[in-house]
Amino acid sequence: MRSPLPQKTAPIFPLCARQLTADDFARFNLILCADCDNLAVLRALRRHHSVAQCDLLLRHVAHAGALDVPDPYSGDSSQFCAVFSLLCDAMDALRQWPIDHNPGSSATMQR
Repeated sequence: MRSPLPQKTAPIFPLCARQLTADDFARFNLILCADCDNLAVLRALRRHHSVAQCDLLLRHVAHAGALDVPDPYSGDSSQFCAVFSLLCDAMDALRQWPIDHNPGSSATMQR
């Protein structure tokens, strides 16, 4: 995975994923998902009084063309780089978002 990554990106290798917990729905205002299946699971787990709104990551990328993040491992290194670039675009779009922009909620997004 590391070899095809563009050299211009920030180091991501110290980061690791973790399992979502029930506390996350109170801790964060916005939880983003990679695909519609994960979004459905999160919305089912989310309690109606939760602070967090759940949404799709690619909804914030105008040129994405689809709402589900493609599988980066389904093709060669060019497919992996294309997905990585799409995710970088999503992060850039979210950085441009107003902090208080959280559809359906008056709460502000945690940074």
